[in-house]
Amino acid sequence: MPKTLPKQKTDEIIHEWLDTLNRLYTQVEEWGREENWQCERGQIEAKEALLGAYIAPTLTIYVGDEHLQMEPFSRSVQRGKGLVELYALPTLRRVWLVKQMPLPVFSAIPIQSRGDLF
Repeated sequence: MPKTLPKQKTDEIIHEWLDTLNRLYTQVEEWGREENWQCERGQIEAKEALLGAYIAPTLTIYVGDEHLQMEPFSRSVQRGKGLVELYALPTLRRVWLVKQMPLPVFSAIPIQSRGDLF
């Protein structure tokens, strides 16, 4: 049975995670403007065992004939404070961005296929 957190703690963690995602996406959008990329925000319903369901932002970046999709994967990760999946369409090349503790940065981890993740 998964552990549950008090609602106030869950709300705090979700709020901090959404703020982190929005700061990351804003930074990517700024880089995109410098490169003349079109960026578009969206939303998904995220579901996590400890946090439950919540609405999270996504970011789509259009670069030539491809587009890149950034989606939160999980706030709860080992040795980190969040994981964002970045993948290219149509190639499906993917990278995981892991927010490092205690630093306010993300580290990129290339992924060969979804099977490599589990």
